[in-house]
Parts: sequence; C-alpha cells; structure tokens
Amino acid sequence: MDVTTATGQLEALQLLETAGFDVVVTDVQMPEMTGLELVNRLQLMLPGLPVVVVTADVGVDNALQVVRSRRRGSSSSRWTRIDSSGW
Repeated sequence: MDVTTATGQLEALQLLETAGFDVVVTDVQMPEMTGLELVNRLQLMLPGLPVVVVTADVGVDNALQVVRSRRRGSSSSRWTRIDSSGW
C-alpha cells in the first residue's frame, strides 16, 4: 500500500488533480480550509472518491455537518465516535 501525504489542503487538491487515489483521509479542523470545504471540493472533483473525515474536536457539530454534506453526494456515510481517552 502506498501512502501520500500533503502539507495542506491546497497541496492535497493539486495531488488529487494529477494522480489517482483510492481514498482521502482528512481532518475537520485545518489551517487552509475546513474539512467541510475540502469534502465539498472533492465531491465536485471526484464524486465517487471515498473520504474519511476525522476530528479530535469533542463537539460533534462540525463532524455531523461534514457527514450531512457528504451524504448528499455519496452512496453511504458513517459516523463513529472513538473514545481515545485511554490512549
């Protein structure tokens, strides 16, 4: 398995335009744009591309907003809360 990382969302978008990827993993809170903005752009660019959105934010509003946005353009959405307090 090959993993490609980007230093920011704009670099990630450039990589996605030039290379094929099987999945994108991103965070909700990011410096260049929000996770929601990135998911919306990805939906337009690559509508069938699976996107995994993670967050360390204890509030669920942002995460739910991403799920609701993604649900409009995808066949499935799942939201799971993971308790990392024991890590």
